[in-house]
This record gives sequence, C-alpha cells and structure tokens, in this order.
Amino acid sequence: MDSFWTRSVSDRAAMAALLQPLVAATRPREFVGAENASAQVLAFVQGLEDCPHDIVAAAIGRLVTRGLTWMPKPGEVKAECAKVVAERRAEAWRTSLAEDCADCGGQRWRPVFVNGVERLQRCDCWTAAQKATNRIGQAITLPPSREDASEPV
Repeated sequence: MDSFWTRSVSDRAAMAALLQPLVAATRPREFVGAENASAQVLAFVQGLEDCPHDIVAAAIGRLVTRGLTWMPKPGEVKAECAKVVAERRAEAWRTSLAEDCADCGGQRWRPVFVNGVERLQRCDCWTAAQKATNRIGQAITLPPSREDASEPV
C-alpha cells in the first residue's frame, strides 16, 4: 500500500502543523517538550499513514470544532478520518446518481441482449456514480476495537 505519509522531515512537519489546532484546543500537560512532541507526531504519522493529508485536516477540523477537552489518540483521529471519507463517498454517490435515468428508470440495471437472450447489465448512470465515488478514495479501514477482540468466537 502506498503511504500518503513518507515519514520524511517535511511530512512530520506537515503532521505537526495539522496537530497544532488539537494541541491549542486541548493544551494537554503531557504534550510538553520537543522530544515528547516529536514522538507523538511520529505516532500520528504511523497511525494515519493510509489517510490523505486533506482527509486528516478535515477530520482534525471537525474534532476541534466539536470543542475537545482532551488530546485524541491517533486511532480516534483515524476513526474521524474514516467518517469524513465515508460521508464524502456517500455525497459523491448521491450527487452523481441520476434518479430519473432514461435508460434504467432509476433501477440501476438495464436490459441488454446477448446472443438473443435478454440479460441485465449495470446502467451507465450507476457506473458514473461508482467512478465519482472512487475518485474520493477507498474507505479507510479501522482495526478491530478492544470490544471486538474480547468477544468469544
């Protein structure tokens, strides 16, 4: 998997810049000193390596505007990133899907004839909506929660 965060000095600086609103909003005592801050930034880079910069920025913006009183963990920010991507994908699907498609009448399938036999094929309106959704990016997968891991199999 290609990582959006290369862990280079510039990417660590970008992550530090993204984290500044969280730090300012929560002012945690443990976020003191360059060494500890550097370690926390690295933890965020590693935890959010499959999240694009703009998604991380949007997720942090949402967390800050919610009025945090705590510094979220990388997994909590990643969960917010997953929500941002899911909402953007749903919006892209909704806005690009034609409700009154002339080919399928909103059914998303249209009949085609193959060797004289009628078959169903995805309509072009569905294909266009799928492409619009994929342009947003793939959904972000989250690791199982502790509650999921403690469930008996």
